Amino acid sequence: MLSSIFSAGIFGIDGYIVTVECNAKKGLFRFELVGLPDLAVKEAKERVRATIKNLGITMPPKRIVVNLSPANVRKVGTAYDLPIAIGILKSMGVLDLECTKNMLLLGELGLDGTLKPVYGVFPILAKAKENGITTCIVAKENLAEASFFQGMKVYGFENMLQLLEFLKGQGEGCQYVSQKMVKPEKMKSP
Repeated sequence: MLSSIFSAGIFGIDGYIVTVECNAKKGLFRFELVGLPDLAVKEAKERVRATIKNLGITMPPKRIVVNLSPANVRKVGTAYDLPIAIGILKSMGVLDLECTKNMLLLGELGLDGTLKPVYGVFPILAKAKENGITTCIVAKENLAEASFFQGMKVYGFENMLQLLEFLKGQGEGCQYVSQKMVKPEKMKSP
């Protein structure tokens, strides 16, 4: 099954949108990552696999291909861990394909599923808003930087388990609005 998620990178001082496409199909287990990833992005394969396993989710024998588009721009850093993990879970059928509609995800993963902060959130949010994206998911530590950006819902989470509950419409995250942290209402399932 094919899934697609928005993420982003930084080029100089500007953000740019990256589409993370994940496809899982029957076959011997294999995990391929394409789209000009640097070494840190390539290592996401191991962080993502460990995180999914440590959440108690069994990865069935499937051939998983993850494409970071545009393929002609080098992807740098660990911000792609989170969208890759969520994309794989969507393509495996663990999450609904529409649960991240019009949403951008950023974050490094710890092997235990902890969400770690990344750099450049503000220019990324500016580019996301310019592209019509209305919601962003980040590590809770990135909410302070995100609070200076107006016009977008930004939710922060401490770990993948909290995020999975949120995406299933069963949990809450922290959100910064007008430089004040508030507890949002439960997200309604699409």
